[in-house]
Amino acid sequence: MALFRKKKSEQRSTYRVDTTSTGDKLWLSLPSGAVEARLLDVSAGGCACNLPADLGALLAVGDNLKLQIALGGAGARKLYLRAVVRSMSKLDKHTLRIGLSFQEMERVFLQLREDQWRYFNRRSAFRMAPIR
Repeated sequence: MALFRKKKSEQRSTYRVDTTSTGDKLWLSLPSGAVEARLLDVSAGGCACNLPADLGALLAVGDNLKLQIALGGAGARKLYLRAVVRSMSKLDKHTLRIGLSFQEMERVFLQLREDQWRYFNRRSAFRMAPIR
């Protein structure tokens, strides 16, 4: 029977909204200036994005960043928040995946419009497999 048991880390999933097909945008404030990154998913705890590897060299795990996120498609109002870099992984020679944890989430909730709540409401978010 032990052969069929999964590790607890494989059984867990997180509530994140996949934003790869919605056209939502993310801007990171790096030392070199604001940079647009490809937003992959978002939740009440944080988000993930892809960034060109040369720009990722300016970041390290634990760095504090200012973010702007446009959620809800074309014409969406930007949300202004702060985040900490929680993970960095190289996807290929040219791309890094950056995991960010939001700080002061209560300030974000004050900025949300009605159509943006689905991104942060765990019950309406889509359940996705954990990131490995």
